[in-house]
Amino acid sequence: MYKKFFGLREKPFNLTPDPEYFYMSSVHREALSHLLFGIEQRKGFIMITGEVGAGKTTLCRALLSSVPKNTHTALILNPSLSAIELLRTINQEFGLVAKGEMSKKELLDDLNDFLLDVLSKGGNAVIIIDECQNLSPEVLEQVRMLSNLETEKEKLLQIVLIGQPELAKTLSMPSLKQINDRITLRYYMGPLSLSETGDYIYHRLTVAGSHGDIRFSRSAIRLIYGFSGGLPRRINVVAERSMIFAYLKSTRNISRRVVKAALKEIKGELPSSKNLGWRLVIITTLVVVLGIAVFFSRPYIPMGIDYLSRKFKEPAKVSMQVKPVTKKKQQLTRPVNKKQGNVATWTVTDYDRAYVMLHTLPGVARAFDTLNLHPQPDVLRYIPRPFIVCVDNGYAVVIKADKDHVRVMTSDMKSIDIPVKTFVTEYKWNVMVPYKKEESKVCQLTDQGKDVLTIQSVLYNYGYLSKKPDGFYDFETAKGVEKVQEVFGLTRDGIAGPDTFSLLEIIGKVKG
Repeated sequence: MYKKFFGLREKPFNLTPDPEYFYMSSVHREALSHLLFGIEQRKGFIMITGEVGAGKTTLCRALLSSVPKNTHTALILNPSLSAIELLRTINQEFGLVAKGEMSKKELLDDLNDFLLDVLSKGGNAVIIIDECQNLSPEVLEQVRMLSNLETEKEKLLQIVLIGQPELAKTLSMPSLKQINDRITLRYYMGPLSLSETGDYIYHRLTVAGSHGDIRFSRSAIRLIYGFSGGLPRRINVVAERSMIFAYLKSTRNISRRVVKAALKEIKGELPSSKNLGWRLVIITTLVVVLGIAVFFSRPYIPMGIDYLSRKFKEPAKVSMQVKPVTKKKQQLTRPVNKKQGNVATWTVTDYDRAYVMLHTLPGVARAFDTLNLHPQPDVLRYIPRPFIVCVDNGYAVVIKADKDHVRVMTSDMKSIDIPVKTFVTEYKWNVMVPYKKEESKVCQLTDQGKDVLTIQSVLYNYGYLSKKPDGFYDFETAKGVEKVQEVFGLTRDGIAGPDTFSLLEIIGKVKG
């Protein structure tokens, strides 16, 4: 209903577990790391638990695309099976053809032969069972028996149990002690933090095709976080309803008021559905009529596309005033004889692959948060460290950039310089920069001290503060902060919260 108005390819907040929309929060990253480590090291049983809507099923899908190529997987999404049905389903998932009505022993023999063959070829096999809290004791015992398929030295089969917190309580029962004792790795998936909630929303918008012109205010995100408790499924429900209300109001700015209206409907606090239906019909009709009038008077161009078209009709302008640097520092060494026009050579379709590639670069910390930005293309060069960028074909790892070229990492771990004009045609207005978040870093009006002085120094150097830094956070400082937030695509509120403060440290190369 609203995709065309917002310029989106698809709805960004569907409840289906689409791995393309998988957001790698710190919780999901750790959960995925536990799974991959347990599978690679052949740990046998691995258990992941989390609340309803925490993203467990999406994690299952992400795991399937992250395991090594020589790993065979069987994903069981329907746990309401008998012991014999579970065995048949596992064999089917592994591609084993049933020979009539096979007995349990025959099924196990076929599975064991398959696993031995996989091991002899240097491979691995994994069973992933979702919604395990619904498994009956009989089926859980059958799962335990599968773990007996092993050689003298290692497990033939890795079993991943994923479920709600009740699963841990069920397995703590004395009758299930044998299976509980065999679980070598456990991880509980908690909710997203407040800042991750905002990053999650913008990540899904970007994947759906947003060019950065759909904005959720900071107070709107706080309200969504308060209702959802940081659970992705509940975030999706509120964000989806908020998008509908914003569409009816013909705005791309989702404010706290819009979210409040959406929450009232979700909670059933609006007038009767009959009256609400008539209201929506009337409002929708007015929107359609106004939309037709606007269409014939002035064609709609999304802000991102409009910005790009202006960018290449005019000479490139520098939107940030920086101190001049020497020509030697400004230029990059150009690798030669590279196919710069072939996008496939410098993009990867999988975020996890881009994440691993990023970590091979010197100077990238092993433990970091991800700062999600939506910057205009001409300021990418002011990010002095490697980062990941969303592009049409997936993701690109940017090593560094200048005003003419962007140096990216190729899939074979080499570097290539892409002309900015070529790069921008693939750029999807979403940048993920590694950084260490400090939640205590918040500066706003009337604050004063060393942190304010740091902020002002960066603003002054970039021309966003006319007065010399004095350590007092006044209205001019707030306006300068707001401008930086606008240019780099953060929530524009004039408050230097943890994300904004970190951004200022990054672009100013200031150690806080």
